[in-house]
Amino acid sequence: MKDKVLHMAAYGLLAALVFRACRASWSDRWSTVQLIVVSVCFATFFGVSDEFHQSFVAARQADGYDVLADFLGGVIGALGYMKAMSRHPGAAFPSLKD
Repeated sequence: MKDKVLHMAAYGLLAALVFRACRASWSDRWSTVQLIVVSVCFATFFGVSDEFHQSFVAARQADGYDVLADFLGGVIGALGYMKAMSRHPGAAFPSLKD
């Protein structure tokens, strides 16, 4: 169980950072929903590729529940970042205010 929580935390952070990067680059072209979808998909596909690579390592094994934890973490991270930025819109990019 601890392993799944760590997966969720790591991939949640990844999705939040991808959301932030995409929002900074393409906020004028993409809606918030599109940014969330891209962030969650990126985090999930990265998790799938990680599990695929683990299947070739002798001491490791691929686990579908890890991918599920990666997906859920991605959703929580992207939505959490979006929610935090909706409360403090200028906090995401303070250097851009100057």
